[in-house]
Amino acid sequence: MSKLAGNSGLVFDVQTVNWSFIYLPFSTHYRVAMAMRARLIDAGACKRIAQAPCAYVSDDPNPPTYDEMLDDHGAKLRAMLQTATESCFDTIHKALLTN
Repeated sequence: MSKLAGNSGLVFDVQTVNWSFIYLPFSTHYRVAMAMRARLIDAGACKRIAQAPCAYVSDDPNPPTYDEMLDDHGAKLRAMLQTATESCFDTIHKALLTN
């Protein structure tokens, strides 16, 4: 990544480690889980300056069923993954960029 950045400046690298939708035990309802990792890299020194993980699991009081998750071409699933992504970006922002 440092080479791609011209060996200067900072590189902000964000990786989605995992995402899934999984059933709640003893239920027909599902939740979304996501794990991300962000790194701030000094491209000139080729060193990681900071790293922040994020783990998100939805806690909807009325979680959707499998069919509800995938209805309308997965609209609910996409919306829940968007919420997970925004939550992780907030966590990463607080950990890396506001200190």
